[in-house]
Amino acid sequence: MNLKAFYDVVVVGSGPAGSMTALFAAKNGASVLILERDREVGIPVRCAEGISARGLEKFFQPDERWIAQKIDGAKLYAPNGESCIINAGAVGDGYVLERRLFDAFICEEAAKNGVDILTKANVHDLVFDSSKLSGVKFTHLSKEKQVKANIIVGADGPESRIGKLAGIDTTLKLEDIEPGVQYLLTDIDLEAELTHFYFGNEIAPGGYVWVFPKGRNMANVGIGIRPDRSNGKNAQQYLDGFIEKNFPDSKSLAFIAGAVPTAQTLPEITRDNLMLVGDAARQVNPVTGGGLSNILVAGSIAG
Repeated sequence: MNLKAFYDVVVVGSGPAGSMTALFAAKNGASVLILERDREVGIPVRCAEGISARGLEKFFQPDERWIAQKIDGAKLYAPNGESCIINAGAVGDGYVLERRLFDAFICEEAAKNGVDILTKANVHDLVFDSSKLSGVKFTHLSKEKQVKANIIVGADGPESRIGKLAGIDTTLKLEDIEPGVQYLLTDIDLEAELTHFYFGNEIAPGGYVWVFPKGRNMANVGIGIRPDRSNGKNAQQYLDGFIEKNFPDSKSLAFIAGAVPTAQTLPEITRDNLMLVGDAARQVNPVTGGGLSNILVAGSIAG
């Protein structure tokens, strides 16, 4: 692919926030380039992969290629083991996605609308002309490159490096981060049309355990906790204990770990001609730590 020297918009990061921003900017007539650090879009997946039907269908028609499971409600488990079901009539139905394929789908839609996408492009600095932000510097296949743009969009995740380079304080306080881990388990028996949430300080202090079915007796089983309430145990230790008790015959197919931001949206998400979007701007639900629906909306507005 031959990159142009100048674009109307350069987006750093190809996750849903970045790809949605690029898609809508292109639909509005802008020339757009996405720069993605990883070798392909959609990896790694650091998400429970759930989304409300309303949040998804506002923008896209569900496609069986990237829908793992239709969800009709949620089951909540109290610390004493009692549970209740909230049906779709109260909370709306939803989906568990194959996020790698869903993220790639949005990028495909962006490409169809004229967006250029370059992977293995690690943005490491900004370009200024007479103190005005005018582009980015990046390495691609061990070569130093730069591209100019009218607008730079940082969609590079929590504690955005792009934001910091522009002078925005994107540092998260320790109390605004919940460490989280998740397994993809198979040979797991549960009600596949429901998402499951477990609460209690013995299970997940300051947070909760989630179980998101993906069909074929598989599910994402994850946890987020408050480290200041964890009594010296880490998130994986809590989750391993939960799985041993509740799904002792299950087998792990994948494991991911990360930090879930639970802070309010950054007070400053624009500076000069730079904009932050998605996790970079902390546009997540600060109570649950989820945010895919929010991110789709934020990207569409940014574009």
